[in-house]
Amino acid sequence: MPLDVLVEISRHLDPPTLLAMSRANKMMRNVFACRSAAPIWAIVRSNVYLPELESTDLSEMQLASLIFERNCHLCGRGRAVIVDYALRRRWCKACQRANLNNVSRTRNAIDDLHPKALQCSLFTHHSASGCNWAKKPYYCLTDVQAISDRLYELDEDIQAAQRDMAKVKPLHKRGKHVKGDELDDAEGAYDRAVAGLEAFVAQRQDIIAASQKDAAALVTWERSSLVSRKEAGEVARKARKAAIKAKLLTLGYDEADCNSLHWSSVANLIDQPTQLTDAIWARISPKIFTHLEAEKQRRLARERERQLRARYNALKPRYEALLSTQHGLAHTTFPSYSVFSTLPSVEPLWVPEGAAPTEDEWGAALPAILKEVDTARRVIKVGYARRFVNAVAEVEALVDAALVGKLEEPGEPVRPTGILLRSAAVADETAYASYEYFGKTIDLGDTADTATDDELGGLLNQLVARFACGGGFYNKGLEHYPEAHGRLRDSHCTGLAEFSTSPSLVLIRQELDILERAGLPNDRSSMAKLEGLGPVFECYGCDVNPRLRPFYPQTLVAAVFKSKALLWSEAVSHALKQHWRQYLSNWAEEPGSRVEIRLTTVTYPATPTPPPEAADAERDVAGLDSDVGSHQVSRAGQ
Repeated sequence: MPLDVLVEISRHLDPPTLLAMSRANKMMRNVFACRSAAPIWAIVRSNVYLPELESTDLSEMQLASLIFERNCHLCGRGRAVIVDYALRRRWCKACQRANLNNVSRTRNAIDDLHPKALQCSLFTHHSASGCNWAKKPYYCLTDVQAISDRLYELDEDIQAAQRDMAKVKPLHKRGKHVKGDELDDAEGAYDRAVAGLEAFVAQRQDIIAASQKDAAALVTWERSSLVSRKEAGEVARKARKAAIKAKLLTLGYDEADCNSLHWSSVANLIDQPTQLTDAIWARISPKIFTHLEAEKQRRLARERERQLRARYNALKPRYEALLSTQHGLAHTTFPSYSVFSTLPSVEPLWVPEGAAPTEDEWGAALPAILKEVDTARRVIKVGYARRFVNAVAEVEALVDAALVGKLEEPGEPVRPTGILLRSAAVADETAYASYEYFGKTIDLGDTADTATDDELGGLLNQLVARFACGGGFYNKGLEHYPEAHGRLRDSHCTGLAEFSTSPSLVLIRQELDILERAGLPNDRSSMAKLEGLGPVFECYGCDVNPRLRPFYPQTLVAAVFKSKALLWSEAVSHALKQHWRQYLSNWAEEPGSRVEIRLTTVTYPATPTPPPEAADAERDVAGLDSDVGSHQVSRAGQ
């Protein structure tokens, strides 16, 4: 290639490219590293809008290396991103921390520092920590050491000239034979040495002043260059996205498919500031196609789920109209909509795509639906009975062993509901949400036919056969079946027994003890009789922390904090809210429980003094209650 063609090509490059060319071989270095190449470097510098420097100590190649290369100037480590244009240094974090010091640390670090070294050294106002509100100067130790050594060399030249003059002057005064020009030469050497020192100091001060101006200009250029590069990168990114979108639209994909790529796992392949070439497209297109197909399936599944939700909600007014025709016990035991929607006769009216039952279709399916509703009532009732039996299995007086056997849960579902719903969920594996959230499935075959209605009624009509239900932490209450089912159903729950909580054995045994002392049967009719006794109940051993009072709603303060002269309903409410850990859980009974609901009209045996070991255990329980109080405070705050 002719040299003039190579020079013409170099005029259209940028500084880092020309710097790399100058290091390619000796011929390139002889062309671009000589003084005659200064005009070429000036043109290349103007290609990237670099400002012209005022200082003359930094060559064009050194400037290009300082700005565009990423090697540390001290240790040579790559990826050194810290650059200081005032010090003309690019360094890594370790080298900056070790060499960048203020005046005092610099003087302490360098032994025998020349007095004029700091005034001849480049400085910066950027500290390693980034905090320098007082604008104190910071120096590079290696640069200061080099300047100090150079100043001492100039001082040695002055001292050598002084020694030569000291040798010549005595001889001249005594009239010795001395050549006439020797004294002049010695004095001239001394003057030149002094002038050299002064010139060096003046030159360094000019360079320092110029470096501060150049640093400000380079920082301004760097910021504008970052903005311009960012804008150019955004333009390139948009062009690449548009090119990929055009290819996808040509292949038959739609706008929704293309938009899904921007927030996907393949977004990094698309959002790049490089031109889309055929080679790049061949490399990234398989991953994009795989993602698009999967996203298309997910989008279709979401659309099917949305349509299913619309059909599910469209059927609910028919359920509410049917529920309004029920009265009394039939209304209380009517299944919730989540259970109703999964019945075999109801599912075909909303699960299949395009299902929109007419009045005739609804009327034709209604007899079968009502029959299945009656079966669901029985299944739900058996569920509550089984839950109570499992909770009080240890108390033989409450449950007949034969009835326990009749209420055993079948190993496998006999007649499960939600068949169409489960089939849709299995067929549509790409759906985000499970279709089971649309309804609650039950087993219509789990009716415990061997147990009669009288046996179930006798079991669930016990006073202690109550279930905790309610919508909030402070709204927990005990209800018998079917009132518990109705309350849960009206609280937007499924109404099944699994969503209720049985009282603990502690409360059940204390209630049985009170019934025995009051001479009342274990029947739900005894609740009114207990209430009719008046405020004759107390929470024995209760020590409510008064500091918790502000954290309870005012409507519950009296029920929670009052422990003497309570009505039966107030005593139960106090136990459930203040001592919920003991009375409202299915956990095992804690031995030595110190809180007890008592009937004040009956004399109880004196509580024996516990041995030291039991006293320690009682103090541990007291600490546990304080933890419970803290838990209630946090729940109240929530």
